[in-house]
Amino acid sequence: MLRKYAINLQNTCERLLSGYLGTDCSVCLSLSGKLKISFHVDDHVLWDMESNSACFIKYFGYYADLTAEIEKISKCVSDYRKHFDELVWSYEHIKELEE
Repeated sequence: MLRKYAINLQNTCERLLSGYLGTDCSVCLSLSGKLKISFHVDDHVLWDMESNSACFIKYFGYYADLTAEIEKISKCVSDYRKHFDELVWSYEHIKELEE
């Protein structure tokens, strides 16, 4: 996999999540090895790709809104599983990516 492709893949996943959540999103790999999905201003979840669920949540807002956001994230990751799996692989194997 090329680094340029991995960067485009990250941008694609961020756009997909932004479309599902209706707000700007960013993704990165957390120190725990989980996919970190940031949204709104200070909210984020660590996403477990194996179980397709949140394993850590930092959210300032109403519980009902949080559950709706998590359902949207789950739907997005399920619908575009291949993209997110490739993104996580690229994070885990960053040194192996070709220029």
